[in-house]
Amino acid sequence: MLTQLINRLDKIEKLLLGQRANNVEFLRIDEAADFIKTPKNTVYKLVEDRDIPHIKRGKILLFRKDELANWLDEKKVLTVNELEKSLLDQANSRKGV
Repeated sequence: MLTQLINRLDKIEKLLLGQRANNVEFLRIDEAADFIKTPKNTVYKLVEDRDIPHIKRGKILLFRKDELANWLDEKKVLTVNELEKSLLDQANSRKGV
């Protein structure tokens, strides 16, 4: 049993190292929580609700750092100027300007 667990961990490590070579960085739950500045239990809730991009390999949760950064960007609260510009752009596109 222990040997099988070690072999599985070795395979996961090789997979992760191979992905890092392709400029993809994976984070474990603790690292993901630190990266998005959120308590670990909140990250678990986000995973449970499927509100955050993640990969589940058996009981192991992994998060792509680039996907977490994009997810954070999507949660950004727009400034008043950004909202005004967006509304003007939408109005102009509907008028065909």
